[in-house]
Amino acid sequence: MLKKLSLLAVCVVLMGLSGCLSSLTGGGKTFTADKVQEQIVRGKTTSAEVRDMYGEPAKITPFKGGEEWYYSEEPTREEKDDYRLANAAGGIAADYGANKAGSEVQKKHGAVAGTATRSASGAAGHAAVDAAVPADGPKAKTLIITFNKQGVVRSYRLK
Repeated sequence: MLKKLSLLAVCVVLMGLSGCLSSLTGGGKTFTADKVQEQIVRGKTTSAEVRDMYGEPAKITPFKGGEEWYYSEEPTREEKDDYRLANAAGGIAADYGANKAGSEVQKKHGAVAGTATRSASGAAGHAAVDAAVPADGPKAKTLIITFNKQGVVRSYRLK
């Protein structure tokens, strides 16, 4: 029972950390994709309003019909630490599940079957962790805002 609660706690931590990977800082302010969507309205929000919200862009690229502003950030130390924790916790959960499954099979069908089950369960568990947690960690994020000639937001994207 205690092992099941430990596994549940690990899963809860992983779910809580998943939201930490989507924040971005621009102009000294932290924001998320949802926040950007709430704050920037296509055809309405002006360049002055964007500057007030996010500060000076890292780069401005003019083009014939207006300009694009770029806000970029490398992952913070906290995001990198959260990633490492999520990756480690996921590995622990996968190993625990594989060992538990292998022990149950071994009790019923012998050592060889138990070892095979541990191996297959561990591989499947780690594959699930790898799919959920990117192998190379949190990436730099960029918000690109396109303004028309009048300085009104035409579009934006978060990469």
